[in-house]
Amino acid sequence: MESLAFRRGSLKVGTALGERWLELTEFAPLSQFAGRYENVPTQWSAEQLVSLVLDLIHRKARKNYGGDVILVIYKTHETLFIPTPILTWLRGALIDPPFESIYYLSPHDQESASVWEIWPGDPADDGPVIDGGRVHVGFRGLT
Repeated sequence: MESLAFRRGSLKVGTALGERWLELTEFAPLSQFAGRYENVPTQWSAEQLVSLVLDLIHRKARKNYGGDVILVIYKTHETLFIPTPILTWLRGALIDPPFESIYYLSPHDQESASVWEIWPGDPADDGPVIDGGRVHVGFRGLT
């Protein structure tokens, strides 16, 4: 993709389907944890995690960007990683979001990252699915 323009934190890029706006947003619900990354737990209620991500998507949707926008959600702290079963659950919970597509980006370092498509996605490629309970995020210590 080639960078074309900037707009209020968004980046316009060229794609195979034409120019699109990338809306970048960080998944960092720190208001839930006294504003500090070190207070974020490594275990989450799956329902809470889905609810927080959906809330972020809905807040962005209320800005009425239009259909040529690709929403990219990213994390900057390992305890805010969204596991793939949660991403799959999110896809099923979304009802016609006003974005061309939605992606989740998890940086590994300054040069590499993993990216998952949340919307529209391919149901045949969903992988593991979760419908409740608790999820562990991050790495557990070796014993």
